[in-house]
Amino acid sequence: MTISEAMRTNKGLGPGFHFLRHALALIILIFHCRYMVTFGSDGGATALVTSNGGGYVPRNFDLATLREPFTYALVGGFFALSGFLVTGSAFRNPDIRIFFANRLLRIIPALSVEVTLSALVLGPIVTNLPLASYFSDPQVLRYFGNILGFVTYTLPGVYVDNPWSGIVNGNLWTLPPEFWCYAIMLVALTIGMKISPRLFLIGTALTISIWTIVDTYDQTLFPIRFDRTHFVSPFIVLLFCVGACFYIIGDKIVLSFPRFLAAGIIYYAMIQIRILSPLCAIPLAYCTLYVGFRSFEWFDKIVTSDLSYGIYLYGWPISQAVVHFVLPSLLNEPILVRLLIIESLSVLSTVIFAALSWKFIEKPFLKLKKYFNARRTVIKSDLVLIDSRKSVGPGT
Repeated sequence: MTISEAMRTNKGLGPGFHFLRHALALIILIFHCRYMVTFGSDGGATALVTSNGGGYVPRNFDLATLREPFTYALVGGFFALSGFLVTGSAFRNPDIRIFFANRLLRIIPALSVEVTLSALVLGPIVTNLPLASYFSDPQVLRYFGNILGFVTYTLPGVYVDNPWSGIVNGNLWTLPPEFWCYAIMLVALTIGMKISPRLFLIGTALTISIWTIVDTYDQTLFPIRFDRTHFVSPFIVLLFCVGACFYIIGDKIVLSFPRFLAAGIIYYAMIQIRILSPLCAIPLAYCTLYVGFRSFEWFDKIVTSDLSYGIYLYGWPISQAVVHFVLPSLLNEPILVRLLIIESLSVLSTVIFAALSWKFIEKPFLKLKKYFNARRTVIKSDLVLIDSRKSVGPGT
């Protein structure tokens, strides 16, 4: 069964997309908690590779090295899935104004609330500065730039004594590449992506090819990795574009478990061996979409709301808050006990905030989409009426 056939069978949706979004968000949350509790800012994850004449010296393959492909796949999979879904939305409704409005309604309201709560509620509670000094610091005002993609990670005196010191919400690093993805899609729609998708396919293929050639010549010029935890921003934008391409040529991509297994092995090998690394975007996107087209009915019955964006927004600051308040009393406990308590409290608290965000912020604003779509329908209806009157002529 091809991707297009699977979408027609499921009425345009991937039955596992709901599960996949939540699974990735929760794994990222748990992954971050571990580093917040145990190691600190680099999580002991400083790269073990060094430049050596355009290549890399052999690495020590410890446990962290062996799991690198899986940690890279978390955010990478998110962007590949996003590219697929956003492209589907753009094809179904290529009106640029509506596309732009829908993206804003999905991203900005919940983000604005989270940033405001962090700056005006969380910050004053946990800062080690007097409140007058906190609110007079220009950093507080600068923090609101996160709403527009001007990322600021710190607030005055906040979380400075945590193992992962000073970072209020490290997840916000994905905002600029996410905005770049939407900008690319807007340009594609402007030049007629639905009419000429071949241009998008050629552009993405050309980018991957050039990046692969450069990477083969010297892996230090444009690396795809930031460290041992995630890809660099330009590469996750490329993953978004690859996901978009999978939607465009969905009638040619067959979904099967043998192909999924082969793609997973190829992706893992590319990350570990570090040969033709930029090409790993293709098998990673395939694996992501394969899982997305599996059915997880049990999960859909348990989780009926879309909490994934709220988990992304609140996971980091809440985990840091739990570490701030709880970790000092657990320092004499075994590390596994610390992890279990911190992660349990962080996940539970984050899910609660995500549910509140969905019910009171995200869902109400998403309902506004119907007004934009209704306005477009009215305009089209009026145009049809005018055209019909012209064709019939006067006197009828």
